[in-house]
Amino acid sequence: MEKESRFSRKGLFANPITKKLRRSEYVAEGDAASYRGVAVKTLLLLLTVMIGGALGMMVTDPMLMLILGIASLVVMLLSPLFVNMSTRIAPAASVIGSLAMGYAVGFAGYMLPEFSDVIFLAAVLTVAIVLSMMCVYFSGMIKVTAKFKRVLYSLLLASVIGSLMLFILFLIPATRSITAFFLTNPLICLLFSVLGVLLASFFLLSDFDDIERVVGSGLPRAYEWSASYSLVITVVWLYLEIFDLIMTIRDLFD
Repeated sequence: MEKESRFSRKGLFANPITKKLRRSEYVAEGDAASYRGVAVKTLLLLLTVMIGGALGMMVTDPMLMLILGIASLVVMLLSPLFVNMSTRIAPAASVIGSLAMGYAVGFAGYMLPEFSDVIFLAAVLTVAIVLSMMCVYFSGMIKVTAKFKRVLYSLLLASVIGSLMLFILFLIPATRSITAFFLTNPLICLLFSVLGVLLASFFLLSDFDDIERVVGSGLPRAYEWSASYSLVITVVWLYLEIFDLIMTIRDLFD
């Protein structure tokens, strides 16, 4: 017997993770996705990120660092597409993508060895925020609706477009000075850093909602990889935003 879902088909298939699913893919409860399965895969991918980070800090050859750095960026951009393209390749794509993310983070840590205390503090705060947002979501304090997600993605798109515009304006001699003011002003940088942490934190709620939909709708276990990888991407993003915020605060008070 197919597992009944309290989620509407419209809400379920609006999610990129599950939009390709067909009714025939619903499975028996014993073979369906579970919170335990998502948790195990998430921890596995986070461990893979840490392994990639260790590799990023171990590589010292400049040419090899450059090659692996470019490769990791390409993999980071393409891996979400492959993860959501097919459940058959999602496990491999998730692991490879996590390695690439870890390498990029580890490489940044290698380039900033004097900030090892900041790296540790950022990791601790990341864990604290993830656990806090998990409590917020599952307690029902914040309801994740379709409108909530539209606002989140609109803010993300606005931040990306804004960053690109600042980069382009910085390349133009006539606007370089005013752009440099925005990029170097401590208070403006602090504001942007706080907004980045808040945006990444709220995206955790969206990921938890996706996970609940995958599990609550009785999707096959293969979809656990998609949900887990999406959560890992947000966690790594949150870590980087927190790291940037701590560095901004340090610069402000130094």
